[in-house]
Amino acid sequence: MWGNSLLKKMLCQNGIKFVLSSCISMSVMITLTVYADVTLAPIHTDAPQTLEELRLSDSSEVAKLPRFDSRDYQIITPVKDQGSSDLCWAYASVSCSEASILRKGIDHGATNNTLSLSAENLGYARHNRGSDPLGNTKGEITGANWYNTSGEPGYGATVWSQWCGPVKTGVTVDLKTIYNNTDYRLENAICIENEKDRDAIKRAIVQYGAVTFSYNNKSERDYHNAKNETGSSAYPHACTIIGWDDSIPAEKFQPGGATQDGGWIIKNSYHSLPYFYLSYDCGSSTIIAFDYATREEYEYNYFYDSQVQDFGLTLSLKCNNAANVFEAKKGTDSMSEYIKAVNVGIIGKNVTCKAEIYTDLQKEQDISNISNITPTKGTLVAQKTATFEHSGYYTIVLDKPIKIEKGSYFSVVVKVSNGAGNAVVRLTQESNLTYQNKDYWYKSKYAARIKAFTVCEENGGVCEPEEHIWDSGVVTEPAGCESMGNMLYTCTICGQTKNEAIAAAGHQWDKWEITVNPTQTKTGAAVRGCLNDTTHKENHTLPVLSDTTVWAAGDFGAPTENRDGWQEYTSEYGTVTVVLPCLPPTVFSARYTDDGKVMVTAPRPGTYYMLFAAYKNGRTCNVTTVHVTFQEAGKQIIVPPAGFGNDTIGAVRIFFWNVFSDMLPLCPAI
Repeated sequence: MWGNSLLKKMLCQNGIKFVLSSCISMSVMITLTVYADVTLAPIHTDAPQTLEELRLSDSSEVAKLPRFDSRDYQIITPVKDQGSSDLCWAYASVSCSEASILRKGIDHGATNNTLSLSAENLGYARHNRGSDPLGNTKGEITGANWYNTSGEPGYGATVWSQWCGPVKTGVTVDLKTIYNNTDYRLENAICIENEKDRDAIKRAIVQYGAVTFSYNNKSERDYHNAKNETGSSAYPHACTIIGWDDSIPAEKFQPGGATQDGGWIIKNSYHSLPYFYLSYDCGSSTIIAFDYATREEYEYNYFYDSQVQDFGLTLSLKCNNAANVFEAKKGTDSMSEYIKAVNVGIIGKNVTCKAEIYTDLQKEQDISNISNITPTKGTLVAQKTATFEHSGYYTIVLDKPIKIEKGSYFSVVVKVSNGAGNAVVRLTQESNLTYQNKDYWYKSKYAARIKAFTVCEENGGVCEPEEHIWDSGVVTEPAGCESMGNMLYTCTICGQTKNEAIAAAGHQWDKWEITVNPTQTKTGAAVRGCLNDTTHKENHTLPVLSDTTVWAAGDFGAPTENRDGWQEYTSEYGTVTVVLPCLPPTVFSARYTDDGKVMVTAPRPGTYYMLFAAYKNGRTCNVTTVHVTFQEAGKQIIVPPAGFGNDTIGAVRIFFWNVFSDMLPLCPAI
């Protein structure tokens, strides 16, 4: 990318003179032009106005803005010139990394004017890495001329996932020190697969400050459309996208305009054109964002994938369930080692990744027989699932650190899947304690890009307040309905404990039960119990039924002269049914009941007479009278005189009169 001869040709074509210095650098003898069109424009009114606001913003919403420029937030470092090297891929990678570190704010002493990572150290490390600090790999030494050997930003993700950098500018490294001088730990490298997924690229720029990009370069222009350039003098060139502007007219891009408005704001690796706009027409195969933690976050990196390039048949092998088995190497009598996180290299869109940690494999099987190790034959101590939108390298932080004893064996088991069915774990063409599962576990010929990040902590020591890693806690006193409980937490590093109050649970009330029905003139009562504690009761006085703020009239049955009616009243407390008595009579009547008695009905009070007459063979054979007194309108049951009941021979007629002297019939005789 980026061959020196091609660069010379390009510079000559543009009328630029150059001289090669005695060292491996190049001084470009031109007057630096500051292009007005690529200088900072005012921040969009809807964009975050400060870096703090940017950190708190929703990247999806910011990505909808027509213009965004990471320089507005002082997270873009000065342009570095790659000189005569072929290291534009490394310059793009360190530029993105610097932006990400400043965007995240993990290094409080770093600013865009002081933070400077070395692209040349990355170029060197790509081809010159010795054995890792834990001795699990042999490293990789290619013998290539690293300064003038092309590459791509994905190399940065792979090298830095081994914590072989990034290294600050000015720090000298060699095969022995290359792992020891890094100031930051790569946690995630997000690889956006689709160059046309503009929304994903914009979201990554907002979230991480910048992304890498590669295009076919032939010349330098403020408004460039490399897609329209052809010819043998064009060469691949990696750069950094730091923002976008959707409003640039398509015709402004050269050569030949563009098919659409808008373009990316590019940070270059040449002082001759430090910034320019690149049309949205241009595509790229290496769009990567980087995400870091401080060096202090993790101490040791267990891995087997030392080679930079993935095995060429990774996709064909369809490895979606793999495991690495490691020997714990760093615990001592005074220090304990803990697995704090795992890192997985994956390929696929919208991948769900499940990671499991098994310890003490040596207690369950013969660990010396490496061909027959089962990674899941141990103690399952942790598992966690995460989902990732894009391919890349991702760190999954465990819910709590897992202690491992020196000399014991543990495994990191990973299973990946997605809706498309094409999610895989990245592999390299190396052989170690990597295992794959296809219905059963078997020794793999390839190393899976699965890593374990660990820390060592002094046994019995007390952490600083911000260093404690608390376990999930134990309930020492359950919370009651009205009383608080207590949760005891223990630091997994130093053993210190802390207590936290558990909020009172509150009552969970059952339904109300009416114990005393209210009436139109008297109050009632209701009670309900707590489902959490049946000893807790709540009593409530129910208002009279005429209180329409509580009671609503429900079903109704009208009373008649012969039967009672009813009226229901409903409320949140339950239902009350009131009996409505029969209506008062409206006529005089008398009738025998089924049991031989006489039901007498009077619509008004008074004393009345009843004549009982017995007949036999059509002739009166016995007569008697009974007087009946009604204090109020209603009904009375009269026992017939002897000889006029059910045992009477013949017929009986009853006459109902007002008074005996008038003998005015009040109703028909029965």
